[in-house]
Amino acid sequence: MRQAKIFRYQRDHTQSFHRIVDGEEKTGILTYYENHVYMDSDFVPAGSVQYITRDSLLAKYRRDMDRVDRRFDILRAWGVLPTRNCHILDLGCGYGAFIAQWMAHGFGHAYGIELSSAARQVSPVSSHIMWGDVNRADSLPIPGELSMIVALDVIEHLFDVKQVLKTLYRKTGPRLKMLIEIPIVKPGIDTEALARYKYLYPTRHLHLYTPCGIEQTLCECGYHLLQSEMLKDGNKCLMLIEKEEL
Repeated sequence: MRQAKIFRYQRDHTQSFHRIVDGEEKTGILTYYENHVYMDSDFVPAGSVQYITRDSLLAKYRRDMDRVDRRFDILRAWGVLPTRNCHILDLGCGYGAFIAQWMAHGFGHAYGIELSSAARQVSPVSSHIMWGDVNRADSLPIPGELSMIVALDVIEHLFDVKQVLKTLYRKTGPRLKMLIEIPIVKPGIDTEALARYKYLYPTRHLHLYTPCGIEQTLCECGYHLLQSEMLKDGNKCLMLIEKEEL
């Protein structure tokens, strides 16, 4: 058993850390997400969104769109950026920056799942965002003719990562691809260094994977790695994965 700040983490055999949360903590985490909008790399209280000036809101939009376009540049470098008819579902999509850019570029249809109802109020693509809790993958609406699932900064927030990944595997078609972005910790990180890790916030990351840890988890859930690239000085990883054929 490991402890970092006020949270309890358990380290597994891959040197990844998993936070231990009880039912009350889970409720608090979900309530937090329901009452905040994720934009410009920060959680904004839903009640404060209406007070953001138009100029400030546009600046946040532009920065988020720039981040999305940088991810497109990586997909292009991998040779997998589509030209059309690639339909996606973005899990934990926030106010829809990724799906807005996807459709603006003409890559295909795009829809999102988001827990925060307030996110739709500031979304340029609100009609494409459906309310839902990604933790309850069994109840998520999965559009037909889906080519790729996007989960940027989502996997590490889930209560049961393997359960969600296995459910998505079961509910989607063959050779489905997933684009995931996830924080990474170095193998052998000690608890003192973990306590200083910038992602340790009351409602933030429940899983801090090593590269080996996330790859093994994906493999156990039926996916194999196609491409990956380290971001932010090795603290995050963008991964393109695909369902294994049975």
